[in-house]
Amino acid sequence: RWTDWIIETDADGFDRIWLKPLAGSRRVPGAPWFALCGALDSDLATAFVIGSASAHTFEIAGRLMVFANDVPWAYCNNKGALNLTVTS
Repeated sequence: RWTDWIIETDADGFDRIWLKPLAGSRRVPGAPWFALCGALDSDLATAFVIGSASAHTFEIAGRLMVFANDVPWAYCNNKGALNLTVTS
């Protein structure tokens, strides 16, 4: 589990009505706050939601970057960690 400010959540993230005005500022705007997301080579055009269980196949090679879906300037109030298993 991990925490965004005071909100504890899991890899599926959360939504709060009072955060709606900032929703478009998230790294993956359509995904829940603090959802575990991934992208290839830090390219947000390849971003996808991993969540608590996901199967994703890539058509191109690259380095997988994973992150909590938050606004880029707000990672300073985050804490906790998740375990991620990647198989090929």
